[in-house]
Amino acid sequence: MQGLKGFTKARAGADDIRRATEPRKLSANKYQNGSVLIVGGGEEYHGAPVIAAFGASNTIAALRTGSGYVTIAVPKSAAPAVRKLSANLIVRSLASIGDLKTIGSIRHDSVVIGPGIDGDRKNLAAAHRLILAEIKAGKRIVIDATAIRCLSMRDRLGKNAVITPHTGEFKILTGLDLRDAGINERTKAATQLARKLGCVVVLKGHDTVITDGKSFKVNTSRSSALATMGTGDVLSGMIASYMALHNDAFESAVAGVVAHSMVGDMLARRMGNHIIAMDVADHIPDVLKGFDVSV
Repeated sequence: MQGLKGFTKARAGADDIRRATEPRKLSANKYQNGSVLIVGGGEEYHGAPVIAAFGASNTIAALRTGSGYVTIAVPKSAAPAVRKLSANLIVRSLASIGDLKTIGSIRHDSVVIGPGIDGDRKNLAAAHRLILAEIKAGKRIVIDATAIRCLSMRDRLGKNAVITPHTGEFKILTGLDLRDAGINERTKAATQLARKLGCVVVLKGHDTVITDGKSFKVNTSRSSALATMGTGDVLSGMIASYMALHNDAFESAVAGVVAHSMVGDMLARRMGNHIIAMDVADHIPDVLKGFDVSV
């Protein structure tokens, strides 16, 4: 860790959640509390976009984080399976991942693009067109999972975009293998990528690095409980929830990472290394209720 300027001050913590938590007005309606759209899915991976916003007791991670309205948009072939998972889900059918007309008609302040998208060339091209359209429309965007694979180092995503690669996705995008890298190397690589793309990078891992290319934060998990399938999708839903109201993508990403980690550490004390993604989504309120602010 030596040689990394400001590392101690860069430790993420509870203050980062407070910084990104907007007060909730007593008179506010659901739309004023932030609306989130999650776009993803395919015939094979129909469950993934739901995991990004769906918890064990038919709850929604983005709603649990504080959003007032959440919509899931999936290809028409996957929509029936998604609807069966819960009557509480608002599901919109898409002609394809590139169905810009339908997506543009859905009310949303922020959007997650990527969970469960089939990774063939056609879908990756459609996801890329969607990302560019959402950026042009001024939306706050979280690019996750398969959608990261449609990006190139030539893209300029802008300050309202967050990408959330794990080390494998980071290698696909940059060519750099960080599996055995230390925190200094990881932070340097993430910062360089953030500068190149002009966006916020969340490089996931035991030490998660969040950077906008100028500032960075590091969040260290106290357990390995979150190292299981689907928990990264829950994180994307949480970050998008903060972004829907808080007009700072970097601060929103840090808050989402810290809250996600705190939930995981809490569950690890109760359940050890035996949690699933839906456990994390379902227990978000146990952590975040202490940060609620009403005006």
